[in-house]
Amino acid sequence: MNPLTKVKLINELNEREVQLGVAEKVSWHSEYKDSAWIFLGGLPYELTEGDIICVFSQLEANGKPIFSNSRPEVNQKK
Repeated sequence: MNPLTKVKLINELNEREVQLGVAEKVSWHSEYKDSAWIFLGGLPYELTEGDIICVFSQLEANGKPIFSNSRPEVNQKK
């Protein structure tokens, strides 16, 4: 599925939950609210894991450096 289609479907789900008055504890958000994972999409295939780590190593969260653990396909060129 196209990533933009996924975003559109998630936005529709969010709006439906608001319209239906879904409680926070049963919303899909509650499962992921404490998750520290992020998705980085649309990056050039030329970027290596090292490039991404270099960018994120300059950021800090709660005074501690942020580290990356990417999947192997990040470094594979198509």
